[in-house]
Amino acid sequence: MKNTIALLIVLGTLLTGCGSILSEEAHVVLIARTEPIQVTVFPVHVVLGDSAIVHDNALTTDLVDWLRANGLAQPVQAGTPAEVPIQWGRNQAAMLRRSAEAFAGLMAADPPQTGYALMVEILSNRTESWVGGIHYYLVDQEGRLAAVGLTNSHWKEFQQVKPKDRAAGLEVLKLMLREGW
Repeated sequence: MKNTIALLIVLGTLLTGCGSILSEEAHVVLIARTEPIQVTVFPVHVVLGDSAIVHDNALTTDLVDWLRANGLAQPVQAGTPAEVPIQWGRNQAAMLRRSAEAFAGLMAADPPQTGYALMVEILSNRTESWVGGIHYYLVDQEGRLAAVGLTNSHWKEFQQVKPKDRAAGLEVLKLMLREGW
């Protein structure tokens, strides 16, 4: 089972084109663990259109409760958002890379009290009638990227839910984490 999970994480990373931004050492430590990780979960970023970001604490609470209930992590909800700007573009992998590097830099400068920090982005249009993609970033205490995830309409999890708003976007994320963690 653990080998299957490790393979899924590595495969997902390679398919998203993000392997070069991950710390190989941090990634290996993550997949070799035998216990749920302790993670600080930052408020979910809901990106509305090309520049507005809303931080959704209710979604974050839902995610924290879900991680705990499913034994995937020992989560702690952060009180303030991670201030990561969004640079919209047609290339979702490039958007993911920019946000991942910014989040890792923030965590390197101000490490979480837990072993890891998690930030989620849900990419939506301004009216939230469409979700274009979902990203997550998992960084260790040293600011090294241990895992990243990207999904959009081309991926199985996304197609299962067909998200139209942020709540459905969180359901896609849960499928991503269930498969990848």
